[in-house]
Amino acid sequence: GAGGGAGGAEPPCVRSTVVAAWQDARETTAARDLETYAACGVRWLVERVLRPGRVDPDPEPLTRGSLAHAVLERTLALLRERTGSARLVPERLAPARAALADAIAERAGRRPGVQAAAGLRGLEADLGRWLEQECSAGPGFEPARLEWSFGREGDDDGPLDLGEVRLTGRVDRLDVGPGGQAIVRDYKASQGYPRATWAADGRLQAALYAVAARELLGLDPAGAVYQPLRGRDLRPRGAARAGEAAAGLVANDVVDAEAWEVLLAEMTGEARAAARRLRAGELRPCPDRCTPRGCAFPGICRAPGADLPDEEDAA
Repeated sequence: GAGGGAGGAEPPCVRSTVVAAWQDARETTAARDLETYAACGVRWLVERVLRPGRVDPDPEPLTRGSLAHAVLERTLALLRERTGSARLVPERLAPARAALADAIAERAGRRPGVQAAAGLRGLEADLGRWLEQECSAGPGFEPARLEWSFGREGDDDGPLDLGEVRLTGRVDRLDVGPGGQAIVRDYKASQGYPRATWAADGRLQAALYAVAARELLGLDPAGAVYQPLRGRDLRPRGAARAGEAAAGLVANDVVDAEAWEVLLAEMTGEARAAARRLRAGELRPCPDRCTPRGCAFPGICRAPGADLPDEEDAA
């Protein structure tokens, strides 16, 4: 796969028969897990296999992210109930803001306390800015499926079969427009991921969800984006085919129809290659691309570049 250690050197790789047997026993693999593995084998091992328990509460960004997902799902559901559509277009900004306020109020009833109230006010402000951004600049497709899940027990749709692996997934939002065009939206706390970084950083998820929309739902995937929910730049980053689906995207993320299909094929190939390595039990640490902030587990990973900071650096 693409990527490697700092300076282009390949990090050391080990093969584990235990990991190979563990993966071989699984009928399906979550797309999120495969993306984690593609980025860094050590992070995948710790988070998806070892799963150590936390000794401290979940970090604020993690809990805030889960809350933002829930509030957005409720906001769009309320907007659809009240107007007949959850489309985010200029004329729906006012009812969308009202739906957001009510979704926040519902959460406030479950989260008493001054600190929780302040957090919800901040979340409402961030999501209000995002609503304004999407209503004014987005393509205005219908959010047809919120938290669409496939391939798991109880799901209406089966797994995405790539031959090398059968994938499950949970898509934050799937928008549908004219002619069955579909846009996959994956919410992120504060940053998106431009298409130019996907292969190098192991960003498989959005592209695989676009393929799933085609294979499982018969839709025409026209875009796959990571949507930041806070920060100065709220434009989605990812990739979209030129046309209606590309509204509001950064110019570098817009490609022609042929390049779009090439990109989906490339990322599907990356997923298959990662699945083969995983079935072989390969574990390669990649601290330079483990997370946007570097190595997630410097106390465990011993690869070059994953060292804990010394006291001077920490200060």
